[in-house]
Parts: sequence; structure tokens; C-alpha cells
Amino acid sequence: MPELRGRISRHEPTLPARVLSHELHIGGAGRIRIVLDTGFTGDLVLPRSVIRRLRTDRVGVERYELANGSVVKLPVHRATVVIGGRPTQVEVVPTSGAGLIGMALLERTSRSVLLRLRERTVLVELFKRGRGRQR
Repeated sequence: MPELRGRISRHEPTLPARVLSHELHIGGAGRIRIVLDTGFTGDLVLPRSVIRRLRTDRVGVERYELANGSVVKLPVHRATVVIGGRPTQVEVVPTSGAGLIGMALLERTSRSVLLRLRERTVLVELFKRGRGRQR
């Protein structure tokens, strides 16, 4: 079963990512850290500096309710990210903070997420090819 491995850092489960050929590759080696956020119902939030390095199309503006209860309007971009070697179309929202992987993307690509708290590791078990729900 294909999988992604990450670390728990500062009490946050994270996966490594990197930009290659204008695509974000999640998993493997990389200096970009993306937090798994089960409270975020969308696909992906990325720092603006990372979005500028990707091939994206702005597709609109959406309203989002933040953890503190405030509501903001943010631009939404469409991009291809590569997860475990598989390209996937995602909606990306810019941020000035940390990158986040939300539940919509996890549910489409992953069978399970395991947090090993003592070892401070993250294991994301991906669907086999053709088993995930694509957009």
C-alpha cells in the first residue's frame, strides 16, 4: 500500500513537500512542511510564496470560517499536486502562515492517518491507484 511519512513537530502532524517543475510534491523529501488539519474542510492552504512557484489558475473567491470564528473571503486557485507519485487536482487557498492539508484532500487520497505520538511520526496510507476519489 503506498504511504506518506511525516513528523509531529510542535504538537502538529506534518508532511514534507517540495516544488518541482511548478508542481507541489507531497511526501518524500522536502523543506516545505504542511500540517494535517482535520478542522479544515477544504483541500490545501499554502503560503503565497509557494503558490507563486506553482502553475495555478485563479478560479474564484470563497468565504471561510476560521478557527476563531471570524469569516474571511479568500481567493481560490486550482493546481495539480503530486501525492505519493500521483497527480491530483486541488483547490488551493493562500495564507501568510503555515500550509495545511484539509479533510477534502485527505478523504480523496487516503485510507487512513496514523499518528504515533511516542515516536512523533505520521503515517498516511494512500489508496491504491484507481481507488481514490478524483475530482
